[in-house]
Amino acid sequence: MSCEAIGHKYRNRICPPYVTLCGTLLQAFDDKKSQSKAVIKLMNQLSEVGRPTGSHDSSSFCTARQRLPAPRSDHQGPARHEELLDKEL
Repeated sequence: MSCEAIGHKYRNRICPPYVTLCGTLLQAFDDKKSQSKAVIKLMNQLSEVGRPTGSHDSSSFCTARQRLPAPRSDHQGPARHEELLDKEL
């Protein structure tokens, strides 16, 4: 389901949700999970395709990630996760 379909509206940003998600994936697949390294890679990729790039400061990226819509859950940390896994078995 798209963000627009569920009523989320976004300003025209350098890192709209899909770019932010790409940056998050770059970080997740990096060996050291470096956010700064992911932001540098992301800004370099945006530059290569002619898109405007912002600061290479990872704090802006972190703020953008917090704006991503996330499903709500009753997840309450690792202990709750283990409890839910036990129920499924």
